[in-house]
Amino acid sequence: MNGNYICTSCGYKGKPKKWTKGSFGIELLLWFFFLLPGLIYSIWRLTNKVEVCPSCKQPTMIPLHTPMGQKLMHEFKHSETKINDYSDNGIEETSFGLNIFGDKKPPMNNTTKLGMGILIVIILAFFIRGMTGNTDNKDAEQPTVNTSSASPKNSQVIQYIFDIPSLVGKDLNGVIAVLGTPKGQGPTTQQIALGAKEWDKTFVKDGKELLVTYTISNRRIVDFFISADDPSGKTKNTTRLMELGNLKQNDPRYRVEFVKVLKDPSSFTGVKIIPK
Repeated sequence: MNGNYICTSCGYKGKPKKWTKGSFGIELLLWFFFLLPGLIYSIWRLTNKVEVCPSCKQPTMIPLHTPMGQKLMHEFKHSETKINDYSDNGIEETSFGLNIFGDKKPPMNNTTKLGMGILIVIILAFFIRGMTGNTDNKDAEQPTVNTSSASPKNSQVIQYIFDIPSLVGKDLNGVIAVLGTPKGQGPTTQQIALGAKEWDKTFVKDGKELLVTYTISNRRIVDFFISADDPSGKTKNTTRLMELGNLKQNDPRYRVEFVKVLKDPSSFTGVKIIPK
C-alpha cells in the first residue's frame, strides 16, 4: 500500500506533515522589541506542533492499519499522486504570518485557543507596562526640573547679624577688633574701687544690639546677649533669636539661655550666650 496514514476528512493516503502553530513574523517581532515575550512565544510554538493532512490541512490523519483506517480506505477513492513528505528530511511546514496551506488552516482546539489567549494577555501586559513605565519616568523627572529652576527664586538664605561663634574665645579687645567701637563708657576708678568686677559694652550693627558682659580685671568675656528685634521688645520665636546670632543649640563651645519676660514667661526678651 502506498502510504501509512489516511485522512478521515478527505481520504488522502500518505504521510502527515508537521505544522508549527503561530506566526514566525510575530515571533520575530516579539524578539526584536520584547525579549521575554519573544522567548515565551517561541517556547509555545515549539511545544505546540501538530501533524496535519497535506491535502486538507486538518489534523485528522490516522494509521492505515487500524480498523478505522481499513474501513476508510475502502470508502474513499484514493489518488495515487504522491505528495512530497518533507518531514522525512527534517523539514517542517511553518507559518510565516501567511496562510501557507492556501485557504485552510488547521483548526485550533479549546486548549490551543486558551493558550493563545493567555499569551496575548501576557504580551499586552508587557506592552502596557513598558508604556506606563515610560510615562512614570517622564512625570517623575518633570517636577525635578521645575523645582530646581524655581528654587533660586523661592529659597531664603538665613542672614545673621552677629556671628557669635566667631567671637567665642576672644576677650573684649578681640571683640572690638571685629565689631568696632562699642557704645558707652568704661568703668571709672571710683566704680572699680567700690567693688565693680564686671562691666557691659553695647555693640550696634544693622540696628540690632549685642550686649557684651566682661570681667574688668582681665577683659575676659562673661556672656553675650542679643535682644529681640521685635518692636515690642519681646518675642516667642526662639528660632529667630538663634538666627540673629548664627547660633546652634548643641554647639559645645557655648551654652544658650533664652531670657524670659517677667510678666509673660511664654515670651523672651532675648538670648544669652555663655562661653564654656
